[in-house]
Amino acid sequence: NSISSSSSIGITTINTGVTLSMGSNAFTAYDFINNGTVAAGSGTWTLGFGFTNNLDATFTSTSGNLNVAGDFTNNGTFNHNSGTVTLTNQGGHQTIYGSTTFYNLTKLATQYSELEFNLAAGQTTQTIQGALTLKGVTSTDYLYVVGFPYDTPAKIDPQGTRDLDFIYITNVSNINSTAIDLAGKTYTLYAGEGAISGF
Repeated sequence: NSISSSSSIGITTINTGVTLSMGSNAFTAYDFINNGTVAAGSGTWTLGFGFTNNLDATFTSTSGNLNVAGDFTNNGTFNHNSGTVTLTNQGGHQTIYGSTTFYNLTKLATQYSELEFNLAAGQTTQTIQGALTLKGVTSTDYLYVVGFPYDTPAKIDPQGTRDLDFIYITNVSNINSTAIDLAGKTYTLYAGEGAISGF
């Protein structure tokens, strides 16, 4: 199955065995759940809530922007297609579940906001092959980044550029051989809720 025109709908579920190809079309939905095979094309995707790519599903992301306002869950195959995933929630809590290889991963907080790397189902690694951008705007309107639960640090592997500022980090380990340089940035590395390394 394919969609040849822009779609704007509520909760979208792609069933097992269904193939969806979007081409250059934009896509807007509240919640997106993939159990099939999706090629998102090159248009802008805007999700007012969550993104879920379930076990045995394949999602080839847009080469443009995938904007997600809720949680990002990947338990299947996620192909980044050299695109950007932007976590857009402001003032709330967003969680990444599962291990994913991103190209660009961005969260720009305009007020105090939280980003969690969830480890409840076991250790995860977020690999970023392009640009990792995690930023707040002031020392009070900062971005809180945490691996949870606290017993084991969440792993990140930023392989390209890194831009982190006005950020509070706890229980996160940068496993890349090059440390994240926070010189000249406003940040807090807090070891009281779990180990921190690679910064």
